[in-house]
Amino acid sequence: MIELESPIANDPFEDALEEARLLIAPTATVESPWPALGAAAFFMVSAILFASVVIMSPAPRLTPISAVQGPT
Repeated sequence: MIELESPIANDPFEDALEEARLLIAPTATVESPWPALGAAAFFMVSAILFASVVIMSPAPRLTPISAVQGPT
């Protein structure tokens, strides 16, 4: 007759094996949204500043080349 092991019995090897499995199991990593939000806010502010500077800058004054060169 085959003697079956009782699931209630505390086997130190089984306990150590279960502890090793828990240590090896991958842990779920929680990624923070703050770096992405910080980068998005930085680029938003820089785009608004660039647009403001472009709108507020004075128009370029172009002079015709003939007025600068003189007669040939």
